[in-house]
Amino acid sequence: VVINHRGIILTNAHVGQHVLLSEAPTNVSCFVRAGAPAQTRWRVRVLHLPPVWIMEHAADLQTERPTGTGEHDYALLLAEPLDEQSPRVTGLPALPIDSREGLLELDNEVLLASYPAGFLGAYATQNNLHPVTTITRIEGLYTFTETVVDLVSLGGVIIAQGGSSGGGVLNRWGRLVGIIVTTSDGATTAERDLRAITIAHIDRSLRKHAGMSLTELIGPDAEKHANDFRTNELPALVQKLIDHLPH
Repeated sequence: VVINHRGIILTNAHVGQHVLLSEAPTNVSCFVRAGAPAQTRWRVRVLHLPPVWIMEHAADLQTERPTGTGEHDYALLLAEPLDEQSPRVTGLPALPIDSREGLLELDNEVLLASYPAGFLGAYATQNNLHPVTTITRIEGLYTFTETVVDLVSLGGVIIAQGGSSGGGVLNRWGRLVGIIVTTSDGATTAERDLRAITIAHIDRSLRKHAGMSLTELIGPDAEKHANDFRTNELPALVQKLIDHLPH
């Protein structure tokens, strides 16, 4: 989800870890696609990805269906021009975020948006991938450590499938209040339970582990924060991931 007009993207850490690898001397390349059908629009680099998530989940890199609670499973990326001839990334449509506590309650109506691809083949995923939106209600509220809401259950909706990771959860005022993170197993989407971490959880995690709020991180100094992350955090995190790649 684009959350800043300069092209700052909020997604999951289990997506962003591949962007980390693309910034190292590996054969990994990452691009951002957008539109209907999705088409390659930008290159991308990491603004921030929680080191605590990498330390806990690097070993899952080669796992076909890794499991996890969703805790700290977020990443912030910076969209960049595809090449030197491409226009500068600016003025993109962006969703406003809302990190306030206590926003989400049982039975609240929310809109979900993602690019589900769990039932598509490789050709369709590459060439005919379309966004899907649906409206649902919050069916459950969960916490990781305290009494605050970190995770919400969204039920067995149509986008409860692979590819929806990082998709948006919007309240009825059009504000981003969560991102899709996990789904339970089931033969059909109706048999699954889609879950999302709250923006409040992301904000809390950043304050604890990075010393700043989400609003501060994506503000006017975002470029500096990205460069600091690249210098101070990225090399060790990339090496942690490389250690779990097949040799």
